[in-house]
Amino acid sequence: MILGLLVLVLAERDFYAILGVGRRAGAAELKKAYHKKSVANHPDRCTEAERAACTSRFQDITRAYEVLSDEEKRRVYDQGGEEALLGFESNHNPNQQQALFNNWHGGAQPKGQATVVELSLPLETLYAGKSQSTLVRHKVKCPHCHGTGADSDADYPKCDNCNGRGVVIERHDLGNGYYQQYQHSCWKCGGEGRLIKKRCRVCHAATVKVVEDYVFLEVPPGAPDGHQLVFEGMGDQVLDFRYLPGDLIYVIRERKHPRFTRENTIHLRHKLTINLYEAFFGFNRTIVHLDGHLVPVSRTGITQPGETIRIPGEGMPRLNDIRGAHGDLFVDVTVVIPSLDNVKGTTLKDFRDILGRVVSK
Repeated sequence: MILGLLVLVLAERDFYAILGVGRRAGAAELKKAYHKKSVANHPDRCTEAERAACTSRFQDITRAYEVLSDEEKRRVYDQGGEEALLGFESNHNPNQQQALFNNWHGGAQPKGQATVVELSLPLETLYAGKSQSTLVRHKVKCPHCHGTGADSDADYPKCDNCNGRGVVIERHDLGNGYYQQYQHSCWKCGGEGRLIKKRCRVCHAATVKVVEDYVFLEVPPGAPDGHQLVFEGMGDQVLDFRYLPGDLIYVIRERKHPRFTRENTIHLRHKLTINLYEAFFGFNRTIVHLDGHLVPVSRTGITQPGETIRIPGEGMPRLNDIRGAHGDLFVDVTVVIPSLDNVKGTTLKDFRDILGRVVSK
């Protein structure tokens, strides 16, 4: 008796069908599709009896997204299919899929993009430091539906058309005992594997919710321009739940000051204008510092135009210095020379005589 042989010809996995997207899908569409599929088929959401099947589907979904979201791998896959892709990866990094899958099972789960806020502060604040609470608004995974978009577990059943797989299989008879199988995205659930019967009452199927929290901003004395205040996990939760919420980062920006200029983060520079008499015979001045205390500046001899006077310890605080050390204050002196046209005859003669005696000494 001759037994007929049934040969099963299976097509390679269609990554586009697994994610339920077209072959021209862009990055945003791929990410959205992956998010929905991965949430619906996450092994932790399945019963013990379904866990093996969920894990297999989840691995397929992860693999599909890992390939299609990579421009070079997607090009190789589109041109030669999965067989060509495996050959390409054997010469590159064959462990990327496992790394993505491990993120869901105890691996180091990556963070989403950080939220960066620039904080413009005057030099007075950076000199003295400042502490205050501020209200921030950020997105978190919806605490009610946990990112499914459904109001309850009962409102998030498996699709009865694809049995929760997100794809359906069609078989085409090729004749003589041969046939070919294809899989494509389920028309009923749109490739999700699950149906939302009732939207979440909190996020209305957005899967994330905006909440308000207070953070305590503590600007240390001597903080330089570009100094960062980092609040871990206080950034927005992205829709791709492979990623944890990003950080909230405040970046300090120093405002320009009308009287002081900062140098090398710890030094200050100030301009002082004196008259010609003070340049020859000395002067006693005071500078009002950034915190209001007075800094005496005095000279007993001749001060040259453009001369710089250094006052140790009157600069900016050294950041995180437990001794409380400061940089220096540099005072640039400008001498104002009066116009001779404004000096009357006798006064001019007396003034010339005085200058002549001073210069001759």
